[in-house]
Amino acid sequence: MGPNGNVYAIALNNNSSYYYGYDSSILIGGTFTSVGGTSRNYIAQLISNGALDTSFYPGGGANAPVLAIATSNNNYYSSGIYVGGLFTNIGGQTRNRLAKINSSGSVDYYFNSGTGLDGAVYALALDDDMYSSSPRLYVGGNFTSVGGTYRGKIARFLVSNYGGSDSLDQNYYAWLDAPVRAIIPERPSTWNQSKILVAGDFTTVFTNSGGVVAKNRLARFSFNENYYDPYGSSPTVNLDTEFSPSPGINDSVYALAKIPDGRTLVGGKFNQVSGISTSGLAQIYSDFGNNLPGTPSSLKVSPANATQMILDWASASNSASQDIERSLDGLNGWVDVGSSDSLFIDTGLAAGTTYFYRVRATNYNGSAYSAVVSATTESSVWTGPGILDPSASPNDGANSTVKELARQADGKTIVVGSFSQLAGATRQYIARLNANWTLDTSFDPGTGPNSTIKSVAVQADGKILIAGDFSTINGVTRNHIARLSSNGSLDATFDPGVGPSSSVEAIKVQPDGKILVGGDFYTFNGVAQRYVARLNVDGTLDTNGTKLTVFWDYFRCRSFDVAKAPSPAAVWS
Repeated sequence: MGPNGNVYAIALNNNSSYYYGYDSSILIGGTFTSVGGTSRNYIAQLISNGALDTSFYPGGGANAPVLAIATSNNNYYSSGIYVGGLFTNIGGQTRNRLAKINSSGSVDYYFNSGTGLDGAVYALALDDDMYSSSPRLYVGGNFTSVGGTYRGKIARFLVSNYGGSDSLDQNYYAWLDAPVRAIIPERPSTWNQSKILVAGDFTTVFTNSGGVVAKNRLARFSFNENYYDPYGSSPTVNLDTEFSPSPGINDSVYALAKIPDGRTLVGGKFNQVSGISTSGLAQIYSDFGNNLPGTPSSLKVSPANATQMILDWASASNSASQDIERSLDGLNGWVDVGSSDSLFIDTGLAAGTTYFYRVRATNYNGSAYSAVVSATTESSVWTGPGILDPSASPNDGANSTVKELARQADGKTIVVGSFSQLAGATRQYIARLNANWTLDTSFDPGTGPNSTIKSVAVQADGKILIAGDFSTINGVTRNHIARLSSNGSLDATFDPGVGPSSSVEAIKVQPDGKILVGGDFYTFNGVAQRYVARLNVDGTLDTNGTKLTVFWDYFRCRSFDVAKAPSPAAVWS
């Protein structure tokens, strides 16, 4: 058992799927007062199987029929549900014929059109698919005032992003002599121009730019404005003279819908369109008139790897879609592999194979093809520099991130990072590999550091400097920096005291044996030292005043190297 009265408006509530992860629910509005035996005054929400969604409850509902509903297609910028009709109260709140409600059904207190509209709202359209951090709400009906401001059957609201307050667009003005019953936004033709189709009972249209013009029940408006700064621009409202279904439609239009190829479906109680007999339903050439699509030009294709091709081209004019076709010989067996306006990546290809491509631009008048181009995918096996050497890879690798490597003079490699296992053995944050990349079991740091090592450096005497997030080594306090003997044990002769106040990201050894450290710290061993310091060979802070040349990475030192200079210097990068 469904609604007990007429349903005049249906919309998908995309907000529900965005926030809660399930299929879009179905909003309905009309003259009903119950759905499935449950009280729902003029508005309700159904789940995808058609049953009443009991989680959506707009208080006592509306006090008169809901005739129009609009929901967002772009929830990141414009979440919410807009409803219009004959009501003056919804959810216990005074809202004259236009309101915004939340996904739960509660009234949105931020959207309030003041005294509201003085006549019925029949049509709502939310244009948030453009570029598009600046959505607009179009309102059509039989009103002459919005919040005390004169508006002749059509109005526009600027929709605030991120839950702010929406407002009437004071710069937008057009007037029609009879009710507007349907509105649909059309795709902008340029970055600063949008268009909408309006339909209803009217026979005359007025704009500031064009004056009074006869338009029988169907018209298109264009708006020149800055989409990126709607609140600061002064849009110009124009009647689109290129759209001219003369002499128009001979009776009321109640519904409009776009077809992907650029045509528009029109529904109502008419029996003639442009002087041609048709009863209640017609199809209008909307976007392209009698023009064929332009030809996609400058098509280029190149292999991305062994299984992918990258295509780009100059987009065709007057096209509803541009489809990419592929063939193995460039003559026969063309298959459609996708669509795009100017860039496409074809995937799942065979290695070392030549493929041919063309782009087909289409609208309701026909198609146009680009030139045919070809390219060959890369070979499946790369034999040049950079391939994996399977004979020199430690079995099982590391179980977490490796942060840095340091090569010793004897060919062995120190490995540090955030791992706890390497080559199948327990190694906390540090390990050493032999020249053949097997684990060096003679290097045993015991329990090792208590947190991640981010940088490592090997001294000329074979001792190993480590730096990172740790605060102890084998239970001995060492804040963020320490030195190990060549066998992995803690070198007690290197004692930086309290050490740096926060993490050390990089460590290097100068030619004179002194040690450079950089990171997030503000002090070193209690002495003010922001982000970078130089230590003596025993770990104490070098305070002799020798100048360091430093290039900062935002607000901290992340990495550096020792410059080859007559005197020791450091260069950060």
